[in-house]
Formats: sequence, C-alpha cells, structure tokens
Amino acid sequence: VLDGEDLRDHVEQISPGKFVERESTRQYVSQDALVGRVLDYLHTHEDQPLYSQGIAERFDVCLRTLQRRFQQFYSRTLGEEIHRVRTSHARKLIRDGLRGPEISRTMDFSSPQYFYRWFETQVGLSVKEYRNSLDEE
Repeated sequence: VLDGEDLRDHVEQISPGKFVERESTRQYVSQDALVGRVLDYLHTHEDQPLYSQGIAERFDVCLRTLQRRFQQFYSRTLGEEIHRVRTSHARKLIRDGLRGPEISRTMDFSSPQYFYRWFETQVGLSVKEYRNSLDEE
C-alpha cells in the first residue's frame, strides 16, 4: 500500500456462513453478530454447564431462532458446538495432567463417572485410553 501497490490482487474472500477465530484475542467474527457473540460466550464459558435454552435466554432470543441462525451461518447445530467446545476443553485439561475427578469438578459435571461416560461418548476413547494415546505421541 505504501509503495502504491494495487491490493486488489491480494484480496482474500471468506465464503458466506464461515467465521474466523482471531487467535490473539480469541474473538469470533461471523456474518451474523448474534452467532459471533454466542461462539465467543461458548469459548469463554467452556468449563461451565452449557445448555441451548440457557444460552438463548442469556442472549434474549427464541431458542428456535438461535438454532436456525446458528445452523445457517455455522453449518453445525448449537448442541454440536457446545459438545465440541466442552470436549476440546476436557482434552486440554487431560493434556495438562488433570485427573478425572478434578476435571469433573472443574467442568461442573455431577460426578466423575458421568464425566467418564460423557468423554467416552464424545471422543470414542476412555479418559485412560486418551491419556495413553498422548504418551505415544
């Protein structure tokens, strides 16, 4: 730009329905401001119980409207994203060396056993198998 270069050849277009995560601030940019705010909320509250209805109430929007807009702009359901975010957080805590009971408390699960079942359902591996797979890397 400073050299008078024409930047039209360097323009990158983002296709509709996608979002960009800025690593430096972990903020989400979406074509839909509500979806972007919800994504940001999910990622900043990943250690808390997250429910679609509670999120809709927090953002003062009808649940059906939120689900429709989320699917339209993100190509994933709100429920899928909630599980994806919480699974990613659980994996991080395991990599950080936390044990099941600590993770269960940190992520506000009702019991370690419930956390273990939930994790295996989401990841396809038990916590122990997942931890062992990290040791093999």
